[in-house]
Amino acid sequence: MNVSEPPLDPSNAPIQFSIITNTTTHGHPGGSGNRTTIWVAVDNRETAICVCAPSLHGFRDFWLPQSEIFYVAVSTALHHGWTGVYISSEENAVSSLDMIPIPSNPAPGLSIPDNIGLPTYNANTFAPRDAYRLRTRCVQVIELDGQLLVSKQISEDNIVALQEEFDNYLRAQNSPYILPLQGLIREQQLYVEPETMRVRSRERIVGFLLPFVGILSQWLLGGEWTVEEKEFLAITLLDGVLDLERRGVYLSDLKKGNILLTPAGLKIIDLSSTAYTPGYIDRRITEASPRWTPYGLGRAFAELFLERHPSYQGATFIPFSATTPIKEVIKRCCTNFSDEFQSVEDLWEATTSLLQPIRERAHSKRITIPRLCEARLNRIENDASSWEESHFGQTRVGNEELSIWLPEFARESARRWFVTPDYDEAELWSDRKPTTPDPYEPRDISMVKKPFHSICWGNYHCNQSGDHLMIYWVVPCREIAVCVCTPLDGYHARLPESDIFRLAVQAAVDGGFIGVFIAIDNTISQYDAFPDTPPRPLNIVSLRVPNDIDIPIWDEDDPQLLYHDILMFRDHDMQLVKLNDSYFVYKYTRGDLASLQEELDRYIQLRGSPHILNLQGLVRVTERHIDPKTFRVESWSRISGFLLPFTGAWSNWWIGGEWIIRNKEYLAVRLLEAVLAIEHSGVHLTELSKDNILLTSEGLKIISLSSCSRHSALSLDDTRLDPAARTVFALGKAFAELFLERHPSAGAHTYIAASTPPVFVNIIKRCCAIRTSPYRSVEDLYNDISDSLVEIRSRSMSITGLAFYRESFFGTQGATNDEMQFGQTNLGPYPQPWIPPSTVEKRRMYWEPPESHEAELWIDVYESDGQASNPEEIRD
Repeated sequence: MNVSEPPLDPSNAPIQFSIITNTTTHGHPGGSGNRTTIWVAVDNRETAICVCAPSLHGFRDFWLPQSEIFYVAVSTALHHGWTGVYISSEENAVSSLDMIPIPSNPAPGLSIPDNIGLPTYNANTFAPRDAYRLRTRCVQVIELDGQLLVSKQISEDNIVALQEEFDNYLRAQNSPYILPLQGLIREQQLYVEPETMRVRSRERIVGFLLPFVGILSQWLLGGEWTVEEKEFLAITLLDGVLDLERRGVYLSDLKKGNILLTPAGLKIIDLSSTAYTPGYIDRRITEASPRWTPYGLGRAFAELFLERHPSYQGATFIPFSATTPIKEVIKRCCTNFSDEFQSVEDLWEATTSLLQPIRERAHSKRITIPRLCEARLNRIENDASSWEESHFGQTRVGNEELSIWLPEFARESARRWFVTPDYDEAELWSDRKPTTPDPYEPRDISMVKKPFHSICWGNYHCNQSGDHLMIYWVVPCREIAVCVCTPLDGYHARLPESDIFRLAVQAAVDGGFIGVFIAIDNTISQYDAFPDTPPRPLNIVSLRVPNDIDIPIWDEDDPQLLYHDILMFRDHDMQLVKLNDSYFVYKYTRGDLASLQEELDRYIQLRGSPHILNLQGLVRVTERHIDPKTFRVESWSRISGFLLPFTGAWSNWWIGGEWIIRNKEYLAVRLLEAVLAIEHSGVHLTELSKDNILLTSEGLKIISLSSCSRHSALSLDDTRLDPAARTVFALGKAFAELFLERHPSAGAHTYIAASTPPVFVNIIKRCCAIRTSPYRSVEDLYNDISDSLVEIRSRSMSITGLAFYRESFFGTQGATNDEMQFGQTNLGPYPQPWIPPSTVEKRRMYWEPPESHEAELWIDVYESDGQASNPEEIRD
């Protein structure tokens, strides 16, 4: 049943509670889908409270326990004596939950031997440091008694791996190649007794502490070591891994981030024997074994000399800069799953004489780990401008947001880390050589060219043996399609760009067959068991454009269109395009074409209007599909989207904190006039949010002209109302959002900021009255209130002036051109988001409901006598 009594007032009856567990399960009351289940322990109450809500798989799940509605749910459960309480996602309604799930068993802690001799610390006494690269609960930098340490703690998915790593630290505790354990972490664990629902507690060990030696202490940053120094680092790593193996520790994740240089020598971290990073270990390994490590050592050596990611589709890049002994070690370690070496001991014995000259050369030149570490620290100190940069490898943008910082000598290597080396930089060495030569195995990769136009389809297929294969239907440089089949599913995202994929397609073209198979050892062969039915062509039609319209059309793959990855457009059907030194927004769709078609029609209908962005061009793509009977490739062209001017990342009509009330009043009036003018042209705007209203040097512009709502809380998807009435509702929500500077809706309610001028309070209430509103169109609204807006309309302001003021205001906050224009640090690799420092707090609070003294909660109903209904009466 729904709650009718008011919840406890937090100010009068503060409630202290703790979160016991937070899980996601399938199915929730009243419908399908997942739900978040949170068990809560409340002070002075023996039994726990179960709070359930639909799971949204996002930030809402994460912030739910800290939200006001969660507090209301717990308060309501206490008030009524409920054990379970349910939060509806649509209206934030709270109701009793009768079908309470069984609480899960308490998670185990680490198993610790008796008399271990390590100090134990309470997890609540730590002071975590904000380290950009270590922001998880599992691994944190903490401060304890004035000393920086790294805490490694268990989570639901790492308990086995962390227990194994801890056991390995105990086995190797006297090794000079690991960091010494500094202590254990304990916590008081709360859990729910399933039979009685009572809250119980117990103590468990949840992690351990290691010394913090600096984020930039990994052995490879790039751009700093000579070939001789790299040789010495390689043999030192070999000695360290051998020492650990002799102590019973087999390493499975040797990579640059797990090998550190310290004044005390080379240190290896992450001692788990089962965790591994794809690309650094053979994927066929399923259990701990000494055979793991030689392969990983070979990859680590290749990574050290290449200064890039070393693996590529079952092959290892061996840099030409590596010396002959190191190249031989890499090839012997990475060939045929290291059949030559059953352990690092075998590797060490087989290569002792080969590597002895390197040891002697390093000794004669006095190359040591402490000296290399000191030289690096000096370089970093010369580049760094703060302690945070030199020790944490991070810097602060605008004194707020953290971003990665690297010394100057390491930045180019970081930028090129996942870029495939040029053919004069490295040899591509196949890790698993076939026993017999294959005619299609690459001899000279530099001669391989891309023998196909595009990928028509990529999907999974199960063959007659039950094996799962990745299937690619490819449009080659011939009339007949090629079907590429491979079990290399773990690398499907990069496979079509690889050399082995190109060789496979070329082999099919040269051999005149349709199916080709890429085996796990990179061999290529004809494959007749491919799926005999290619995928059906997608039912994608072209956007309709009038024949007589004068708009330029660009091909999507035209080299003049330069596409850029911009953070604000990710996960949206938009891309940033540069054309003739100007930036445009390319709008397309992967889903509902009707919405995009309607928006394009409206842009064409409103061409020349000063209140919208004018169309700059259309984009045409070439689609291909494969005839299922003849396997011939058929193609056609269609209009896939259109181009609009890009006005900048911070061109929304309000960002937060920049406008005073007088400015907001003026903006609201100009929006009303713009919507009215567009309505006179026959277009009704049913969605008006801050992201759809832009403030530019040419005036106020409205975008997203489709009537299909994307923000149901700010628009009205009630088809029983005509579009004109829905536009009035959207306009009221836009005004409420402007003055509140937060999301204005809470179910069927509207928050009206206390600072809203009385005239706009009245406008918002009347616009949001839904079916009983006195306004059936924007024309009705304008005629009713026009006289009361004369003074605002006559103010000595202009949209151009406000846009210039805001640009100047943000410019004083230390923003670069890229940050101001794109909302991120650069358009190159690894961009970091940038937010004007003055707006950070406002943006953070956007989704938080305002306090009672900040806003009035107005129910979106209006009585026929013109008097607003009492929210309490309506609730009852």
